[in-house]
Amino acid sequence: DEKQELAAIASRCADPLLGYSTDEDAMGTYSPLSIDPLANQYDQSTDPLQYFKQRVALVEELWGSIETKLAEPGEGYQILRRGLGRGLGDNYRSLLTSSQFVGGIYHYRDHVGDPNGRSPYRPVPAAKQREALDFLATHAFGTKAFRLSPSLMNKLASERIPSLDPGYWSMTRFDYPWHGAVLNIQGAVLQRLLHPLTLARVQDNELRFAAGETPFRMADLFGGLNRSIWAELDDASANEITSLRRNLQREHLRHLVRITLRSHPMPAGGFGGTPQMLLPPEDATTLARWALTRIQSKIRAKIAANPSMETTSRAHLSETLARIEAALNASMEKTTD
Repeated sequence: DEKQELAAIASRCADPLLGYSTDEDAMGTYSPLSIDPLANQYDQSTDPLQYFKQRVALVEELWGSIETKLAEPGEGYQILRRGLGRGLGDNYRSLLTSSQFVGGIYHYRDHVGDPNGRSPYRPVPAAKQREALDFLATHAFGTKAFRLSPSLMNKLASERIPSLDPGYWSMTRFDYPWHGAVLNIQGAVLQRLLHPLTLARVQDNELRFAAGETPFRMADLFGGLNRSIWAELDDASANEITSLRRNLQREHLRHLVRITLRSHPMPAGGFGGTPQMLLPPEDATTLARWALTRIQSKIRAKIAANPSMETTSRAHLSETLARIEAALNASMEKTTD
């Protein structure tokens, strides 16, 4: 005799005040298994992308004033190191979780016939996916991302009293390993964007957009990453590629080569059991090879037009050329199951 009343309660799924996701939806936030960018840990907003934009802007603002506003006369400089590390942690969560919008799918638990009922799945609007990619292109992969002043870099002192830092005896660097910390964030975001599961969803989502709506395509993802990560190749005035940028470009190159050669299947993850090893869609292989040829031609033009290029930058581009040529000349036999 309670069935009718319970059904009435259950039919309210579409009420925006009753939004619901399970722990399983949120626990995979950093995994490509997680499909819904509205089911997250660490976000405090109905518009997570806007929230994470604000968080990154706040961190960047604090880094610009941390030397004058955080350190107090008579105190050690260790507080600057701790503050910077907390900012990095916030950036990691913000940038990696924002990458969920690319290839994302909103997941609803409405029932058939519910008032204002929705289909179980709806792709994240193409405009929102482009907004997320633009955000990442600027703040994770942009030429100005993760820049610190030399003054601040020289003040990131570690704690030298073991009793005040439990990790003292395991430290291998007393200065701040900035390159490694930055690449850890950039690599995690790239890993998620170019994971076979993400790429497969981007491909499938192209068919899920309504008629007349411009879809977000896999080519948009590859093109956006190429433009941001290799921006120096399109800038005639760029005579140097910084060490942070060189690290990022090598990481991106590794992914493009992996996808082009269809080597090193990646684990799908999961909540137990043996993870399934996946290869990217064939279209991703086509686009990765196309990206390599584009980068190759731009590097050749860049080297020819800049005979006085900074030495390490020139060596980096020459090495990149060699790696691309080796990948393009390698066997292109594709594995099919």
